[in-house]
Amino acid sequence: MLRTSLLLSVPPLAAFVFIGLHGCGESKTVCDCEMGGFVIVHAPKGEVTEIALTGAACRDAKANCTDDRRGGDRFIAGCEQYTIAGTAAGECSVHVRTKTNGTREEVRTIEDHRDQGCCGGFEVAPSSAWEIPIGDAGVSPVTDGG
Repeated sequence: MLRTSLLLSVPPLAAFVFIGLHGCGESKTVCDCEMGGFVIVHAPKGEVTEIALTGAACRDAKANCTDDRRGGDRFIAGCEQYTIAGTAAGECSVHVRTKTNGTREEVRTIEDHRDQGCCGGFEVAPSSAWEIPIGDAGVSPVTDGG
C-alpha cells in the first residue's frame, strides 16, 4: 500500500515543481533606468534656432524638444531643453545655432553598452558629459563669424 501512495504522489509533485520553475504565465521585466545615453542641451528660452547632428554615433538621431508644455519627438526652435540619443558607438557632433552667439559645436563619445542587461544601450562617455549647457549656463559659445 505504501508503494501505491508514493506513486500517486509523484506526478502532482512533479507538476508543482515544473510550474514553480517555469511559471504560470509570461513575466515581463520592468527596468527603472536612468537617462543613460541621452545628451541634453539646456538653453535660455527662445535662444536655440537650429541643432544639426553629425558623426557615426548620431547619424539617425534627432534633437527633440523636451519642454514640458511643448514636448514631443521633434525639433522645435526656441525650446529650453532638447534630448539627443546616440544611435551607434562613436562620436556625435552636436552643432547648436543660437540667436545671439552663432554656432557652437560639442563632440560627445557614445559607447555601446547594449550587452549590459536591462538598462544597456548607447551611452555618453564619460557619463558626466551628458549635458551641453548654452548661454546663461556659464559656457561661452563659439561664434561662427556669420
